[in-house]
Amino acid sequence: MRFFSMLVLFLCSMSLMAGETYVRHPAPSPDGSKIAFSYRGDIWICETDGSNGIRLTVHPAYDSDPVWSPDGKSIAFSSRRFGNMDVFTIPSDGGMAKRLTWHSADDIVSDFSPDGKQVLFYARYRGDHYYRDPTLYSVPVTGGTPAPVFPDFGNMGKYSPDGRTVAYVDHNPPWWRKDYRGASNMDIRLFNLQTGTFSKKLTTFQGNDYCPMWAGNKGMYFLSDRDGFVNVWKMAADGSAKVQITRMKEKNIAFANISANGSLIAFELNGRLYTVSTADNNVREIKVQAPSDVTENDNEIMVLTKDASEMAVSPDGKQIAFVVYGDVFVMKSEKGKAQNLTEDNFREKDLTWSPDGNYLYFSSDRGGNYDIFRVSASDELPMYRSLHLKLDRITNNEAEEYGSSLSPDGKTLAFIRGNGELVLSDPDGRNARIFLDQWSTPQFSWSPDSRYIAYSISDNSFNTDIFIQPVSGGKAVNVTMHPDEDGYPVWTADGKMLYFLSHRSHYSNDVWYVYLTKADDQMTAEEREEAADSKKAAAKKDKKKEEVAVTVKIDFDDISKRIHKLTHLEGDEGAFAVNKDGTEIVFTANISGTRTLWKIKRDGSEMKELPGTKTVSDISWNKETDKYYFRTRTGSLKSITFKGKIEGFPYSAKLHTSRTLLFHQRYLECWRIMNNHF
Repeated sequence: MRFFSMLVLFLCSMSLMAGETYVRHPAPSPDGSKIAFSYRGDIWICETDGSNGIRLTVHPAYDSDPVWSPDGKSIAFSSRRFGNMDVFTIPSDGGMAKRLTWHSADDIVSDFSPDGKQVLFYARYRGDHYYRDPTLYSVPVTGGTPAPVFPDFGNMGKYSPDGRTVAYVDHNPPWWRKDYRGASNMDIRLFNLQTGTFSKKLTTFQGNDYCPMWAGNKGMYFLSDRDGFVNVWKMAADGSAKVQITRMKEKNIAFANISANGSLIAFELNGRLYTVSTADNNVREIKVQAPSDVTENDNEIMVLTKDASEMAVSPDGKQIAFVVYGDVFVMKSEKGKAQNLTEDNFREKDLTWSPDGNYLYFSSDRGGNYDIFRVSASDELPMYRSLHLKLDRITNNEAEEYGSSLSPDGKTLAFIRGNGELVLSDPDGRNARIFLDQWSTPQFSWSPDSRYIAYSISDNSFNTDIFIQPVSGGKAVNVTMHPDEDGYPVWTADGKMLYFLSHRSHYSNDVWYVYLTKADDQMTAEEREEAADSKKAAAKKDKKKEEVAVTVKIDFDDISKRIHKLTHLEGDEGAFAVNKDGTEIVFTANISGTRTLWKIKRDGSEMKELPGTKTVSDISWNKETDKYYFRTRTGSLKSITFKGKIEGFPYSAKLHTSRTLLFHQRYLECWRIMNNHF
């Protein structure tokens, strides 16, 4: 339903740009001389030829589903003015809207009673009806407590002209679900208000018959998809003599209503208004003229201090890049104003720095689908101070390309293409080659010497294992070899260990690790301690000595048998980060209903929750600062040491947005997800 809402918003915004009127929920007046409809989230009225469009409501909330009172003096409608759809009435010649319902459920207006004293509507979750299908209710126009019309499910109810009967639809699958055939298909029924009895089904088609519209007391129009498209049909009041009225063959009709005198049917088709004269079944497209000023500015300046969706700390720890509201920002890690590096109405994500800190890579859908871009400062200043930023497009492919990561030596860029290809290229995108071709999206990580990639992928049984494969080519080795889920591979910076998450024990995710060589795996605790002390002493003796380049060594024989479990908490452990030699690990865990940070040493000691770290979303370790950086659920940016010292990084992110372009962007994102994954 969310996808459909975005679609509606986009079409509305595009209609404004194109000068068109996207009409929804049309309803003819009782004498068939005017039509009420929803447009731009408000209720409007126009003549039956589309002229003289007048805006009736002006509230910024969404107003829809107008119906006329029998005397034509009032219009009932549904509005989201208080957070959910409630029933309102408003004089048809203008005035203040009156609220009739107050429940937290969505109340959708359906009809007026023939005497004009009641408004019929349908809603879910009222009273004892905590079910998916809605129930019909009526509420006095003077105000009062709504009452159920009958003790059964029903929606799209319509009173017969004599007020003795209610026609209704018995099920409620999405009206836009084309060609549905199943147990929940919509059929039309009758309920006798005087005797309190239900009739048999008026329709028995296996598809959808809905939206009943009385044509006097002896006949009824309705919508049906029985010819392959939703069209207007007519039948007798007992369900016999069904006749097709319209024959639309390209799109489906939606939201039809009939005038009280039975002379005119109005319906929506592909966002446009059509009418059917019941005298001769003549169908006309109506060009609605509804000129109006906008109710709010299209352009908006926003200053955000939270809601960052991701962050990436530069290798030297002096800059923090983050994404908020789809734009990429960078700021000084100590303090300072955040600079917007992209400032557009597209979505950017997947931040990663080059090892030298000169480039910031990210994915952007500014070209219609995700591609890889990078930004740099051409004036040799830090990005947060630079006035001359250079943006380069790295990839340009019809498939989605995202999740980029540079090798530690800065010579090779890895990224995901489509749903399962892992691609390697030069840092500028040239010489791209497919490293891994899979049907599922891999999680991957570079070895510290840039010679291997560890990745997790699913097999045809949807089981995920971790593999290590040489970048230069060669056989991929299954490191985990277990029928449960293994993923999130993380190398230690010294190249001696690989950490990962596994679901193999007690049906929950825990942190596991493997020593890459047999020699390291066989070391005793005392030997590890002596080696660590010797290393510290050497580093203290010669602080100026250049760090020796890491060379990863792997004994692949029986590597899956050298796996060790590190954490044993109840519930799932999540994202984690390790320090250089893998002796200190900080991870997320959900023990008491809130995901917080925990710490543990490689030998299993000092495991405890780190206070002040509630609702953590992700975490990374920075070699230069030896700190763990994380983002909270509210989008705040922070760091923590292994000892538990927390530092916050407040930001002020200023951006310019266009409401129209954002609606466009939302629609494109929803459509891309539906098109690529369903």
